[in-house]
Amino acid sequence: MEQQPDISQKSQQRKKGGFVDALLSVKGRVTLLCVVPVLAVLYMGMQIAFQKLDEVRNANEVIDAFMVTPLVSDVVHGLQNERGRSAGFLGRSQAAFADSLRASRPQTDNAINALKTGLAEMEKAGKRINFNGHLNSSITKLQQI
Repeated sequence: MEQQPDISQKSQQRKKGGFVDALLSVKGRVTLLCVVPVLAVLYMGMQIAFQKLDEVRNANEVIDAFMVTPLVSDVVHGLQNERGRSAGFLGRSQAAFADSLRASRPQTDNAINALKTGLAEMEKAGKRINFNGHLNSSITKLQQI
C-alpha cells in the first residue's frame, strides 16, 4: 500500500511550483480579480482624459479664431465701402464720389494693416489659427489691388 503525502508536504510542493501555481492559489486569484478591473478603469480614465484634452485644445483654437473676427470684419467693411463708392464713382457723377473714394482707401489700408499686426501678435503669443495660411494669402492679394 502506498502512503499518501500529508497536507504539509502538498503545500511545500505548491510553494516550489512557481508563478502558475501561485496564480492558482486563493491569494493569486483574488489579486488577479482585483488587478484586471483596476487596469480597465485606468485605461478608460486615460481615454477620457485625452478626449477632454483634445476638447480643450479645440476650444482654445476657436477662441483664437474669434479674436481675428473683428479684424477681418473691419477689412471687409472697408472693402465694401470702397466698392460702393467705386460703383457710385463709375455710375454717377465722378466728381461727387472722387473725394469720398480717396478718403475710404486709407481707412481700408489701415484695417488691412491692423489685421496684419493682429495676426503677427497672435503668432508671437503662440496662438494657432488653422486658416492662417489662407488669411495671409488673402492679405497679399489685397495688397496687390
